[in-house]
Amino acid sequence: MKEGHIDWENGTVCIPDSKMPNRVTEVPRTDIAINALRGQLANSDPGPILLP
Repeated sequence: MKEGHIDWENGTVCIPDSKMPNRVTEVPRTDIAINALRGQLANSDPGPILLP
């Protein structure tokens, strides 16, 4: 997952290669999940990849 796949303002995660017909899925996240992603970003190595 790349940081650019996360819409921090709207609390959604974009999955670009999903199995949906249009190949893109946006998944809503809870505040707890968004905060966990922020923590992961803060602890990850520099670069575009947030979660390998």
